Formats: sequence, C-alpha cells, structure tokens
Amino acid sequence: MDVRNVEVEIHELVLHGFDGMDGSAIGESLQVALAARLAARSDPGKSRTVDRVEAAAIELAPGVTAPSLGRAVAERVYGSILR
Repeated sequence: MDVRNVEVEIHELVLHGFDGMDGSAIGESLQVALAARLAARSDPGKSRTVDRVEAAAIELAPGVTAPSLGRAVAERVYGSILR
C-alpha cells in the first residue's frame, strides 16, 4: 500500500491589489485547490522545504470572486514549489 504524507504550512500569504475581498474565502479556496493538485500527483517527488515562494503576478478579470482568486493562487504556489 502506497502511503504518502504531504504537509504544507503557509505562515503568511500576502496579496497586493485585492482590497475588500474575503481573505478567509481566498485562503479556504487556496487550501482546497492546492490539496487537490498535490493529491493528484502520480509521482510523490522528494521531501523538500521551501522557505519562500514568490509567484508571478496574477491577472484576473474585473469582478473576480475570492474562490477564483484562491484557485489561481494555488496554481501559482503549486508550480513554484515543484521547481
């Protein structure tokens, strides 16, 4: 039986230019989307620690929702931690 443990701990998430959005909704959406991406990996990869992730800017359409932003951030974080 293949058992994998994945632990992701985000101490601080800083988003610029999204004033007035529900931070907890962004965080929840990010958590769900990132967990799904990591669970879907067929290759568990090596154990690693990443001290800081700086992702490229995210350009979203006007009126973007907090869940959409969370999913977009999750994609950037996922791509950054797998480099």
